[in-house]
Amino acid sequence: MGHQLERFQEEIRRALSEILEFEARDPRFEIATITKVRLSPDMHYATVFLDFPDEGRRDELLKLFEQDRGFFRSQLAKRLNLRHTPELQFREDEELRWARRIDELLRNDKSKS
Repeated sequence: MGHQLERFQEEIRRALSEILEFEARDPRFEIATITKVRLSPDMHYATVFLDFPDEGRRDELLKLFEQDRGFFRSQLAKRLNLRHTPELQFREDEELRWARRIDELLRNDKSKS
């Protein structure tokens, strides 16, 4: 992956995190964290990966992000002054969920020893 693409992905992640923290209208957004952004090679689409510490609300929050994606996209365009703002798609960061699960299993295994 090119350095410029990586830098742009991080810039989008940072801007969306600030929007989430300071401008999101729904307080339910507060429990989510944007972990990374992956752009398509043509930079027209961005997949935004989210972490939800409360897994019981994951589906509700993903739906909420999808419903408000126009808001996030318009705020992103204003913040970054882009000629073309990528279409946003929100997904759970499953790597983090699996890492937490493995950590939990290891801790349980150690406590049994």
